[in-house]
Amino acid sequence: MTPLPRPLKALGVAGVAASLMLAPLPAHAEGNNLYRNPSKFYTGAVSDCLLDKQYGRGQIADIWAYCNGLISTNVYEIPNSSASRMDVIAALYRLAGYPEVKNLPEVSPYADVETYDPTYPLAIWASREGITSGWSDGKFHPNDYATTSTVIAFLYRAAGSPQKLWYRTWEHYNYAAKDITPIGKPFWKETSWYTVAIAPYPKVPVNENEPDNLKTAKPTTILDRRTVYSMIRDFHTSGYQVVGTHK
Repeated sequence: MTPLPRPLKALGVAGVAASLMLAPLPAHAEGNNLYRNPSKFYTGAVSDCLLDKQYGRGQIADIWAYCNGLISTNVYEIPNSSASRMDVIAALYRLAGYPEVKNLPEVSPYADVETYDPTYPLAIWASREGITSGWSDGKFHPNDYATTSTVIAFLYRAAGSPQKLWYRTWEHYNYAAKDITPIGKPFWKETSWYTVAIAPYPKVPVNENEPDNLKTAKPTTILDRRTVYSMIRDFHTSGYQVVGTHK
């Protein structure tokens, strides 16, 4: 099976011409679906991938997401726009290697996602992998804004819902378990895991475009795309792999 498109910066200058097209996608991921097939390359984005000298956490989040094939060019150009729940799921799906979603239910379990909707396979994939099964009202809410708690919860489940938390210091425990999300509150375990395993502590912005959104934001804060991609980037560069990653 064909893996994710090769990161652009790995191609080098000699590969610029070849990089004007994405590597072929698996048969089940082909087509013009915005969520499953990053489309044409944007010249500026290609330059960013080739010329940006930062790697991993030091790379600006939307450049990292684009260079690694997680977002399309039209999304790359609007990093400050609000992200939706489905934007997060789509990025995680791509990070997992476009796994094939087989035996889709003939009747959608979600009142707001039809079987013909291009995001339907992603909703089913997220449910089967335990990342999210929608809300208690029977809807998936794909277009609802992604909040701090939403993204942290998705990442926690995408990591396989780790049960052990290792705090480096008592101060770290207070920061993770009390300052950010107090023990017993919704998503406190997920948020504590994130501060321990993913977020730098104390939080130090990797560049001027990424302030400390975790400590200053409330659980219901709506996140922009750049912040979401920075969280996914840090998840990936911390060594975590999305559950069900296609080999």
